[in-house]
Amino acid sequence: MGPSTSDPYCECRVLDGAQKGPEIKTKVISKTLQPTWDEKFALESDAVGRILEFEVWDHDMWPKKPDFLGKARLQLTSERLPHEETVERTLTLESDRKGIKAQGTLTVRLGGVRPGDQVKLPAGAAG
Repeated sequence: MGPSTSDPYCECRVLDGAQKGPEIKTKVISKTLQPTWDEKFALESDAVGRILEFEVWDHDMWPKKPDFLGKARLQLTSERLPHEETVERTLTLESDRKGIKAQGTLTVRLGGVRPGDQVKLPAGAAG
């Protein structure tokens, strides 16, 4: 039997204080541990200066629920990027769920606003 694979997808949302904004979801990529989504999404202009949260999940067919693989948060600055310029950031996936150890990274490419640094999850969040 070969190495296990996942059917990963990624959800992204803008964090607004304690609330989470609407989520954007990528397509599922079947049977891989190294997905490349290469999808473009537009965020509302009020995302400037806020935190983007990315959650990576392993899709499972109903009635099973998807498996959490990890999350990462990225602070956006208020600095605008020149037209058509993009910046890449590689984020380390973390877990805030008890009994789940996240592994891997997520690389995102942003345009319009310059990304800041990765925001670490609070220490002890997994309990």
